[in-house]
Amino acid sequence: MWEKVYLAGTDWDQLEAVDEIDWDFEHLDEALSTGGVLSSDKVYLFGSTEPQLLDMNFDDEAVDESDGAAVRAAAQRKKMAARQADADAYVQERAAKRSRANSGKAVERTKKKAAAAEEEPPSQTTVGEDVQSAGGGAGVLLEQTSTVIPIPVIVAVVSKRPPPETVAITSVQRSSEELVPMAKLKMGWHPLLRKDARVMPKQPRVFVLKCEQRRARLRNMTENDVKTYEYVLPYVFLPEGEAAAAADEVDTEVTVTWEKPDGKTTMFPYDWEMDDDVDEFVEAKMKDEELEGDAIATSMAAAITAEVKATKERYRAEKLARKQRIEAMPAEELESLRTMKLIKFYPQNTKPDVSKMKTAFCNRYYGKAKQVF
Repeated sequence: MWEKVYLAGTDWDQLEAVDEIDWDFEHLDEALSTGGVLSSDKVYLFGSTEPQLLDMNFDDEAVDESDGAAVRAAAQRKKMAARQADADAYVQERAAKRSRANSGKAVERTKKKAAAAEEEPPSQTTVGEDVQSAGGGAGVLLEQTSTVIPIPVIVAVVSKRPPPETVAITSVQRSSEELVPMAKLKMGWHPLLRKDARVMPKQPRVFVLKCEQRRARLRNMTENDVKTYEYVLPYVFLPEGEAAAAADEVDTEVTVTWEKPDGKTTMFPYDWEMDDDVDEFVEAKMKDEELEGDAIATSMAAAITAEVKATKERYRAEKLARKQRIEAMPAEELESLRTMKLIKFYPQNTKPDVSKMKTAFCNRYYGKAKQVF
């Protein structure tokens, strides 16, 4: 069932990497079945991936042929082992070539030295060091059995009303977030048809986030449009809780842009709570920059003051807008958001084992899950 859920914010190439492992989400199926923790409420599922360094060196073990999951897992282990063996062979071959090349160069250097000074014995140090370096480097790579794997996770949103059909596009490269309708990216909440069901129920209870963008169309899209899918986060506006509190937090550090006397623009941080007052900060800054003059000090102080003022005004405006938005919400919508519950599911594979890498955090908008399996 988990494979029907779109893993939002995952690179397209990484989605293929996810499919290379037979992830076990049987506990999610059980949770949605009769008697499970998600068996009675309306549930909305969305997914993501969490890259982690995992040990892929699985020892050979007996496999119960009647256990389909165990057989698939064993086949996957063999596939990963074969891939690792190919990589090891490639590294070993490259190391051998480097060793031969370095040895040849060392011999040539030795011949030249001998011709220049016949009394000087040929030096083997360079050869030994080169061979050791190539062999040692290969040894480190050959012993490496861990690799970064995108771990799929599924978040179950238990809610009386559907979550917003909106996603946020945000990244380090973007200066601000952008809220976009899911339909614009061919995404949306779709009713889930269970494996044992032949027809869709009139009132479906479980919905999954799907993306119907075809990979074949990616080649006709701009790089920026393709990257958009990698920065997507399911969005919700929560009036209370940790995510709401985080939205009200104020970052007291600003980035000040100031034009120096030579006409060049410089940028520097200033924290209005942690740093000295503006005059003292400017005095220390000018000393570090080896600048002098009252006019320069006044100009720098003005730039700092203006940036701090603009930032505080923006925070006040955002807080007021948030308050007004909550006050304007219908009672049913407000109650649904306040009672919304999140349950997060990790794969329960033992190989690779991800049990020590679990976290309750879902994303910056939904906050943390109440339960993690």
